[in-house]
Amino acid sequence: VDKTWTGNDNEVLKLLFAESYTDDMSNEAMNLLVEGYAGSKRFQDRLRNFKVQRWTSGENKSVFGSVGGRIPFEDMLKDWMDLGLITKKIVNDSLVIKKYEDAIEKDASIKQARQEAAAKLTVDLVNEEDLMFNGFRKETIK
Repeated sequence: VDKTWTGNDNEVLKLLFAESYTDDMSNEAMNLLVEGYAGSKRFQDRLRNFKVQRWTSGENKSVFGSVGGRIPFEDMLKDWMDLGLITKKIVNDSLVIKKYEDAIEKDASIKQARQEAAAKLTVDLVNEEDLMFNGFRKETIK
């Protein structure tokens, strides 16, 4: 029995690979990525070329200038490399770019959650002030 990182059969891995493509990340995509991560344009046009593996379709769309989707997780990439479908360089490049894309996305979701919490707090405070101004206590309104 062949051991794979993901536990998938080799034929399943080949089918999954067929739903991915190799992305030679454009200069524009790299600049968007570095600006999103660093928060400035200071490092634009300073990065080497990266070649990554991405999903072609599905819900996993990338928001960092690439046409396709997100980069698969590490074990999937290793399995594809072990099958000879991609090179070690593509695996390494993919993992580097995935780290940055994931960090940017996590930061964006944290900021959104903070904004939503602040908006709710503001609404709650305004409603309390309205109630006090009109002479009502919160407990009396159902």
